[in-house]
Amino acid sequence: MSENKPILVTGSHRSGSTWVGKMMSLSKDIGYIHEPLLHHNEFSLCSDKLQYYYPFIDSHNEELYVEDVKKSINHHINYIKPFKSHLQNGSLQYYAKTVVESLQSRFTSKRALIKDPLAFFSVEWLYKNFNTKPILIIRHPAAFVASVIKQNWQQPFSHFRDQKELFEQKLKPFQDDIIKFSVNTYPLIDQAILTWNMIHYQMHNYMNDHNDWYFTRHENLSASPVEEFEKLYKYSDIPFTDKIKDKIKIYSGLSEEKVIFNKKVQRNSRDNILAWKKRLTEDEIEYIYARVKEFSKHFYSDDEW
Repeated sequence: MSENKPILVTGSHRSGSTWVGKMMSLSKDIGYIHEPLLHHNEFSLCSDKLQYYYPFIDSHNEELYVEDVKKSINHHINYIKPFKSHLQNGSLQYYAKTVVESLQSRFTSKRALIKDPLAFFSVEWLYKNFNTKPILIIRHPAAFVASVIKQNWQQPFSHFRDQKELFEQKLKPFQDDIIKFSVNTYPLIDQAILTWNMIHYQMHNYMNDHNDWYFTRHENLSASPVEEFEKLYKYSDIPFTDKIKDKIKIYSGLSEEKVIFNKKVQRNSRDNILAWKKRLTEDEIEYIYARVKEFSKHFYSDDEW
């Protein structure tokens, strides 16, 4: 039985993992944990030890992280380190909310749901050591690229190059490009393309190696959120109640009822599916397609371009 197994929601950044994580945390029995492997997350117990974006944790370095990750799954956070920065920037309300939610989850023994795209290359280690139930989100490459460009999200490729085990074990097809992108600045569209290819190359490997994990496309969730989340709830052994169903409708823009808080999570999921076609030119879409098709063919047909 998997009622108490930690749930891990991951994929690339800009894949919709926040939305998915929040929708999977609507049950009162689930405690949401935000990106414990993000190296600049002040609330994370691991942050002082993490050096890299997309850290690769495996047997070669697990002793650095295993105890802190275990505590994180049990809803422990760093209370002292974030206090000063939140006091200085006037965000103590957010600090207090985070602390209270962590304490409530810990003392009521809520089941952990870890939302962390940065854990993507460490999924196998988390699965092996903490018996997690992984949910991996795939997103259309053009949607990913458009989102990265909109956010002006620069990718530190040296973080991939400098993790020797990750570089040699998981990223062999991309080593030359990673080295080039580490020492020179390339257009954001090219950075996003290389990032999507690296992550979804490994995503396809995961799909071949782990038929007990749950893989879902962002577009499927967005098109039919109630039906698709019901499947995710079933996989995760979380009761899918009418109350949860109604909340998913609201947060997905499928209900006339509106939520006046947490606007970051609320969206019209169906309108979001093809937003990239408005943000990118036809030439940009053709440029992206030509450079991702080797890997995107495993997830998207030509008709979905």
